[in-house]
Amino acid sequence: SSYATLYEEDLKFYDYRIYPSRKDREIIVARLREMELLGESEGWDDFYHHLIRVFYNPSPELMETILKERARIGPKTNQIGAHVRCGGALADSVERTSMVTPEILATVPDEITRLVNTSHVPENDVYLYLSTDSTIAYNTIPKALHPMRVVTSDLYHRGHTTTHVKSGSIKRAYIDLYLMSESQRLLLSSHSSFSRIIRWMSGAENVTYIQAPYSFGEAKYRSQVNRPVSRTHIK
Repeated sequence: SSYATLYEEDLKFYDYRIYPSRKDREIIVARLREMELLGESEGWDDFYHHLIRVFYNPSPELMETILKERARIGPKTNQIGAHVRCGGALADSVERTSMVTPEILATVPDEITRLVNTSHVPENDVYLYLSTDSTIAYNTIPKALHPMRVVTSDLYHRGHTTTHVKSGSIKRAYIDLYLMSESQRLLLSSHSSFSRIIRWMSGAENVTYIQAPYSFGEAKYRSQVNRPVSRTHIK
């Protein structure tokens, strides 16, 4: 589809999406540079980074809360982030479809350990910020990663923000979004829109994805197949 088709659609009632081609992106980036909305060395990913920062701009009060959480948790320079989007029966708000299933959840600690062991953060300083819609996942992952420090925000309610939305869940999502995006390395859920926003906001040097499409079946990492859960060890 081209951008010209936007004039042919009823955009009020239809979630109509355009996926620009490589040529489209080059034209858009060139125009944004002409308008001085992008620097000469900035490209398409930088455009998304700036745009998301504008769209997801928290209130001054919530920004103050986020800064207090950052001070409580620790410096962003020592943080590895993981967003584990479960859905299904694992989620606190049970959903029909699932992403990270119990089988794939069992492999998450190994993938986190790989990110930690290949990072530049000293072993005694590194910690994991874990964002998830599942208390089960939050209880499981720290046990497997022990003695590594695993943290999250305790403010507001953990939940999914597209159904039965409450202001507390939205505030919690904002806190997770901003704190996660400051991670040095990231483990994200491949088909999660929340993970996608984190990626756009983030300047992380390394991003790994859990291949976890909406389904009731197994999900796999790009870099490895599922294997039995075991107690993992940080270098």
